[in-house]
Amino acid sequence: MNDTLLQKLDRQVRASVPFLVSLAFVLVAAAPWSRLGGTAMVPWPVLIAVTYWSIYRPDRLPYWSVFILGLVEDAIGWGPFGQTALVLLVVRAILVSQRKVFRGKSFLLIWAAFAAVALVACGLVWITTMIYAWSALSPAPAVAQWMASVAAYPPAAWLLGQIHALALRRQ
Repeated sequence: MNDTLLQKLDRQVRASVPFLVSLAFVLVAAAPWSRLGGTAMVPWPVLIAVTYWSIYRPDRLPYWSVFILGLVEDAIGWGPFGQTALVLLVVRAILVSQRKVFRGKSFLLIWAAFAAVALVACGLVWITTMIYAWSALSPAPAVAQWMASVAAYPPAAWLLGQIHALALRRQ
């Protein structure tokens, strides 16, 4: 089959959608929410995106792209360089290893799994931040971020599902 240049380009763009959307989620998280009237309870959008794509299309968000997403988020200023990359890689590994468990399951089960994985991720960030700072820190910011992320998961997953349906299911 001889594909035209446009057909090849279309396939490449569609294949990169999970990474590009996840990168957009990183940029959303970098917005100055406190200046816009936001609170300290800000969700972790890239964690939501990595969770979604790791369950539904892990072939389109490989480990190397998750690593890059984490480094970009750290470079923007979220924490010690490499911390988010490490945590997102752990999350992806957990979810991909359990992917068969999620196949065909209800949204509530997947949301509960996200809550558990997000708790692990926020806990890892809290622990690695304490190690980096070499001092005891309150877990309150990690708990607030976990709660906000769990609350933000349903609308974000719906949005990702719409993007998935439009961009990837035709492949």
